Amino acid sequence: MLRGEQQVELATLRLELRAIDGEIAAIREESRRYRQMRFGLDIKEIQLTALHDQRDACAARITELQQQLHPGGPRRSHPLAWLLLPVAFWVQVQQALATRPEGSKPAPSADALPALGRERVAAGAGR
Repeated sequence: MLRGEQQVELATLRLELRAIDGEIAAIREESRRYRQMRFGLDIKEIQLTALHDQRDACAARITELQQQLHPGGPRRSHPLAWLLLPVAFWVQVQQALATRPEGSKPAPSADALPALGRERVAAGAGR
């Protein structure tokens, strides 16, 4: 099978898996309603078992296709990527120091506060 065909089949299987998950969720909701009305759940249990079997088969085929498409397993990062760790840590520390919450700033000293009442105001300056 060609790589493009495998990718198309993989996408189709993923869509099928989502559809099966949707059906399972719908049956569980129906089962909940059946339980409230005190009806038997045998049919719903049989349907759920069949859907779980389909889902398992679909998931196994997806795993098989992924192994064929990526035989070496998932891609690994570059061997020198670990060198970015100290830089990322430094950036995080700088951001944390730059954006301190208002409560953590030191209180201003008494000398830094304006001297209220000691300011001279010119009479009629605002007119």
